[in-house]
Amino acid sequence: MKLILSIIILFLNVTVHAQSAGNIIRSVQHKFETVNNFSAQIRQSKLDGDFYSGKFFYAKGNKYRIEFKNFTIVSDGESVWNYNKKINRVVITNLNDNPDAFSFEKFIFDFPSKCKTGLIGTNGKNHLLKFIPVNEDLGFEWAEVNVTPDSLIDKITIADYSGKTFKVELKNIKINRNIPGDTFKFTVKNGVKIVDLR
Repeated sequence: MKLILSIIILFLNVTVHAQSAGNIIRSVQHKFETVNNFSAQIRQSKLDGDFYSGKFFYAKGNKYRIEFKNFTIVSDGESVWNYNKKINRVVITNLNDNPDAFSFEKFIFDFPSKCKTGLIGTNGKNHLLKFIPVNEDLGFEWAEVNVTPDSLIDKITIADYSGKTFKVELKNIKINRNIPGDTFKFTVKNGVKIVDLR
């Protein structure tokens, strides 16, 4: 009897967590539909302690701009410019052909249906979700996503299949601000080496 009761309690707990994860994801999707653009401070770090910090800008249609000290990455929704200041070189790729290009739209709307998702914890009013892809097509082994009380994602930790783990944190998120359209355009200056892979 105790065994049966334990199984029922375990099943109920898993069901509640699965429903909670689904509700949280739908809340994030609904919130994201109201966001035309946002800006934030960004910090990308690895487990070995290496990190980059800078500015992040986003607009609907997979447009974004990331400004680090020695790197600038710009997407106009079709192409991605990855500029390395140290070697004065820009590599241009198609957004859809670039496995390293990040897409908020895909992560929020496409990935949940391609992953096993679950609520793995709460921290105050924040929720921590885990995404485990059902196959290797998405290019990562698992991801943990922190969702704020405002249904915004402010932290993502991703582990790839090579065993590397990195974390992206967004702070001071400001949504639906007047971000100029040319923020998502990259102008190649004279002397910059161009590697166009489109």
